[in-house]
Amino acid sequence: PEENELVIQKVLKNKPQYQISQIDKAYGVPGLTKVYGKSLIPELKQSIRIYPHKHDTIGFFICLVEKIK
Repeated sequence: PEENELVIQKVLKNKPQYQISQIDKAYGVPGLTKVYGKSLIPELKQSIRIYPHKHDTIGFFICLVEKIK
């Protein structure tokens, strides 16, 4: 989470002209919205986590961030 969801949350907090957008393909599991007892922005559910032990691959974090027009 320190290199993934927490980074995205900080960016979006400091850059309100950006938002998380839905990824069309359904891979992995939704991103974390609660870590270390702290609630994160609910939009992080739109990000994707891919775990080695669940998806038979190396670990990935995917989050589509787009500029609001």
